[in-house]
Amino acid sequence: MKLILSLIILTSTLAQAEEIYVRKTVANSGVSAAEADKVRELLRKTVTTQGHTLVGVNDKAQWILRAIVSKSENGSYTVKIERNHAGALVGTNRGSDTNLIEATRLATLNLIVAIPAKAPEKSAVINNEVAPAEPEHRQVAAAPAPSETPVPVNPAPVDTGSDTKHSNYIKPWLIAVGPVLSNNLVPVNNQSGTKVGVNLAYNQGLSEYWNLQIMYDSSFNTVATGSTNVSSLNAGVLYFFADRLSDTALWVSATIGYGGGNRTSDSTGIGSGAIGVDFLRTEKATFSVYLRNSTMYADDGRSISDWPNITQLMAGINF
Repeated sequence: MKLILSLIILTSTLAQAEEIYVRKTVANSGVSAAEADKVRELLRKTVTTQGHTLVGVNDKAQWILRAIVSKSENGSYTVKIERNHAGALVGTNRGSDTNLIEATRLATLNLIVAIPAKAPEKSAVINNEVAPAEPEHRQVAAAPAPSETPVPVNPAPVDTGSDTKHSNYIKPWLIAVGPVLSNNLVPVNNQSGTKVGVNLAYNQGLSEYWNLQIMYDSSFNTVATGSTNVSSLNAGVLYFFADRLSDTALWVSATIGYGGGNRTSDSTGIGSGAIGVDFLRTEKATFSVYLRNSTMYADDGRSISDWPNITQLMAGINF
């Protein structure tokens, strides 16, 4: 009977093969990055095993799946799989077990009938046929829609807020270096020059898309005429155009600071803006490339267009 049921379900699924994108797994407290990667690997394998097409970019997918993994105090794992279709969350699957692989398997049991858009979710039938009776720490469930989601025995932590939701992908420290072009740093003839810049920053995640940043900016002197050392301490915000688990994210920032150079504007206010992109995001590190411009307030009677400023093209690593 089980074999016949499995063949019927598999045949139905192949006839309604969907294009599916599997996002990076969200690892809540107590779950390592390696365990999160393992869940994503198993989920991707399940998608292809069930006859669907696995795609590498989410804008080409009919369905987007994301696993959220948590670990309770008694050592059991809870794997929640969110199913998004046409930009909306249409349901979730859950599985719980002290073994991570088994918890993932339990969470994927109902995907066979849950992914096709028009197929009903026969959670009770599939659970009774496939999942044998187990100790109390085992749990499997499929929810047809968020409003009808049953409360599991060991629910996963509510993943709201940046630090809770995607804590592994917030890198607090930034080190960046790059060339600098300075303008009007030396009052005589408003000379310009080239420099080498170093940025050291601390980032605090405020939300899914916002960061607070505190940066020490130092541009070192060179032999070029019109160059001078400039150092400043700055604080401001970064806004990301993609969520924490995206492989790449464009961002903009605005900061205000205080500092100056050793040949002009010894201590003054500084306003800065930047545009950049984070890429190759992993749990341990993220690379950044950005263009940053800083303008220093000059109180010597010069017009705003002649105020000292520096433009930096920086490459760095967040960790």
